[in-house]
Amino acid sequence: YIKHLEDAVARVRGEEHKIDVHTSINLRTDMYLPEDYIPDTRQRIEFYKRFEAAVSEAEVDELLVELQDRFGPAGELVETFVALERIRVLASACGFESIYQDDSGRVQLKPSSYFRVPGPRLIQVLEKKLGFHIQAGNPGILYYQSKGSLLSSLARDLRHLVPPERLAPVG
Repeated sequence: YIKHLEDAVARVRGEEHKIDVHTSINLRTDMYLPEDYIPDTRQRIEFYKRFEAAVSEAEVDELLVELQDRFGPAGELVETFVALERIRVLASACGFESIYQDDSGRVQLKPSSYFRVPGPRLIQVLEKKLGFHIQAGNPGILYYQSKGSLLSSLARDLRHLVPPERLAPVG
């Protein structure tokens, strides 16, 4: 309630108020940090919170480096978790409300009311044929078909959508 009130007051004052969108992701894969990688529950929860708070790829990369420094090489489950967090920060920067993979494997990206990708940029990305497309009859959803590994290709292709001012350099 307080957040909505602050947003409304900022709009009335004519102030530019940055709205943070936090994309929910439901892709058909596991997304967790395994107990055998971070045995201590408190440390594992702390990393979940830190990943959840990350707003850039650079922050996700820094957290991965810290994980590897503290707990050793990241296995497949950790790599998957980090890849999904990378997708989340990129999709959030675009203003997507959710990314969902249906039973057929088709990925749907649903824009929020705070979608930040300008129309001309979206058209350019669609023309590049990276894997994004729209479907007649459902213009409110952006669809994605990966070329190769879903997680790595989706992250790579989302970077093309992120408005330049929101795309922080990756370290």
